[in-house]
Amino acid sequence: MGEIWEGIGQILNSCQDLMLVAAKDGSIRAVGHKLVDSLGYTKAELLDGFKVERLLTSTSANAWDEGKIRPKAVSGELAHKDTESKNIAVEFAVTSLDDKDFSLFHARDVAERIKAERQQQDFLAHVAHELRTPLNGMIGLADGMAKSEQNKGRLKHLKMILSCGKRLSGLVEMIMDISALRDGKLQLNVIPDCQCNEICEEVFELMNTAVDKNNKPLVK
Repeated sequence: MGEIWEGIGQILNSCQDLMLVAAKDGSIRAVGHKLVDSLGYTKAELLDGFKVERLLTSTSANAWDEGKIRPKAVSGELAHKDTESKNIAVEFAVTSLDDKDFSLFHARDVAERIKAERQQQDFLAHVAHELRTPLNGMIGLADGMAKSEQNKGRLKHLKMILSCGKRLSGLVEMIMDISALRDGKLQLNVIPDCQCNEICEEVFELMNTAVDKNNKPLVK
């Protein structure tokens, strides 16, 4: 049995969230190193009859409710061993294991989650900014060539390049809006009318070019 719990402990150690397995009475049977490091305990302390309730602050203790299954995450706080240290705000869920004699306690540090989300959004904003410069150059070049092009066939292709470029630019702007939405600076633009026929014509031309490669052009 000891080998089984050791194996479960290794699985919990591979996770970046705060995780443990407890028996029905709340005693901890296996614990991940992330939870051990975050709360200042040693692994031996937590596995020596330590109850999950002792890890929760008084305002969050009822959320455990003797291992009651909570598949949806609820907010709570984990108490640090050092009473002078700040409690850790978490979102945690409790899931029953197969034999139902044990429960998996899975918590995620709210501060780390917010930090990770901000890093992800900043990365997307940076990528969008870097994409916008070459896209604008492509659109500007295609627009300049279209204004001086006399051949109808080449003009048609240039207009398709312009249309695709503008659509890609619109997608980049949507990515940029994520950061604006996060910072509460998102502004909505009101479009007075929508040229449905023009949109359908653009879509037809784009799709027709792709299908025509197989010598099967679309029919309007």
